[in-house]
Amino acid sequence: MRNTGTRVGKEIVQLYIGDEKSSLVRPVKELKGFKKIELAPGEEKTATFKISVNDLQFFDDGKHEWVSEPGKFTVFVGASSADIKSSLEFELN
Repeated sequence: MRNTGTRVGKEIVQLYIGDEKSSLVRPVKELKGFKKIELAPGEEKTATFKISVNDLQFFDDGKHEWVSEPGKFTVFVGASSADIKSSLEFELN
């Protein structure tokens, strides 16, 4: 992200993950992380996130345990769930 203005600015970068095919109903976008970034005028920064298997898990009431299922996932990055700036697909084997 880049601050194109003339004043110091702040932005919250949010990371969401969506499970394309889950055995349970899950939200389309689940918030998994966020970072508050401060930018001086003209400054550019990159927000970096690490995604672990724990970020892909959900609690299965039937099994009474946390589970992660193989399949396709989508990472969404933006200012909010309604203001997505970038997305990327990956697969968990």
